[in-house]
Order: sequence, then C-alpha cells, then structure tokens
Amino acid sequence: MRAASRGIPGFDEPFRLPKSRSDATFVDTARTFIREGERTKEAFVRYRVPDDFTARLGKALEDFEVASRVHQAGRNTQTEARTGIDRAFTQAFAALQTLNTAMPNELANDPGKLAVWQQIRKLNYARRTRRVASVMPATPVDVPPAAPAPVVEVPKPPLEKAS
Repeated sequence: MRAASRGIPGFDEPFRLPKSRSDATFVDTARTFIREGERTKEAFVRYRVPDDFTARLGKALEDFEVASRVHQAGRNTQTEARTGIDRAFTQAFAALQTLNTAMPNELANDPGKLAVWQQIRKLNYARRTRRVASVMPATPVDVPPAAPAPVVEVPKPPLEKAS
C-alpha cells in the first residue's frame, strides 16, 4: 500500500488505523476499508493483492460480528444467572431467619430436640484454599493396605524376693 500511496496522493488516507481499539471502531474501520478497497481495487491488484480481498475482509468482518454477538449473549446470560443466584440467596436467608425464630419456640418444651437444633443450625464453613494444579497421577493407583504393626512382647522383670 505504501508503494501505491507514492503514486496516488492521498491514497492511504482512508486506510489509516484509528487510535481507539474498541469493537465499534474496529467494525467501522473495516467497513471503511472494504468500501475504499472496492473503490480503489485496481491499485491493489496492480501490486498482486488478490482481487477478492474486499470479499475476504467482508467475510472476516461478518465472522467477527457474529462472534461479538455470541460473546455479548454469553455475558448477558451470566449476568442473568448471577442475578438469579443473588435473589435465591436473599430468599433463603429470609427463610433461615424465620426458621431461627420459629424453631426455639416450637421446641421450647423439648430440651433435647432444642439442643440438637441449636447444634445443627450452625454452619461450619470449610476453609477455602487456592486451587493448585493436581499432582495426582492420571490413572488411579492401587495402594496396598498397610500391614498391621508387629506385636512385640516385652518380658516382665523378675519379682524381687523380700528378705
């Protein structure tokens, strides 16, 4: 393109890359390249650029736009799922608060069941650890059971006779 721009003043103007790197700018720039490429196709073909280069660019642009829509749809689905999960947690927490108020009243006459309720209502959260790449073998390995510890009899010391 630089060679063509030397012979034709202003030839490279429509083919400059913008500073912005957004998807919308990318799409607009590609459309400009396609339009201007069609208009100046002869200059490109003179330099051995395939004459279907604008069709190829159009197909690549179409593929990009489809991928962009699929990506955005996935993000929307993730947002909807996160909202649903948050709503479910809110409802579960409200139900838990109601249950925590009702159960002691319900079990007030049965101290044994009340003690069990008070114990099981506490949640024990497992400690979260960072995920580390597994060092386990790909296939399970049979580990033989450990042999029982040998039983060693220690002789009793002889009893001393009292004199």
